Amino acid sequence: MAGDNAFGFGISQKSQEILGKTPGLLEAVESISQPTAFAPGIELRIVNRRELCAELLHELQQEFGNSDRLEVNFGMAVTNVNTSAQVVTVVDETSNTTLQQPYSLLIAADSANSAVRSRLVEQGQLECQRFYADYTWKALQLPKQPLLSASTF
Repeated sequence: MAGDNAFGFGISQKSQEILGKTPGLLEAVESISQPTAFAPGIELRIVNRRELCAELLHELQQEFGNSDRLEVNFGMAVTNVNTSAQVVTVVDETSNTTLQQPYSLLIAADSANSAVRSRLVEQGQLECQRFYADYTWKALQLPKQPLLSASTF
């Protein structure tokens, strides 16, 4: 998805190890990302956030798409999570209707400022701490460079 304005996402070494536990997943992510030395001793793979989401969804659908084990919902805003009943309350943003969805595994892929995580912390179901690295960086989007290709990185 070159050319879009999505922010780059850094995948840490620990995250890469976790991705490597699912056959083929780390290799799929490596194919759409670039290695970088973020800071001394910190190696990351940088990936376009939209490409990462698309690849993770593709891998899920490849593994579970033809079964009743996977249901992916978009355009839903989480308003409550009941972990004891395994039910999530969502508002469908297109119809503005409230739905109760049962789940066996809830994956909260709703950003660094996760509404799901916030609800779980508020309910005492999850402890969360944020740590900030003492590094500053900025992402720049340059116009297409005619003499530059991915192989030159």
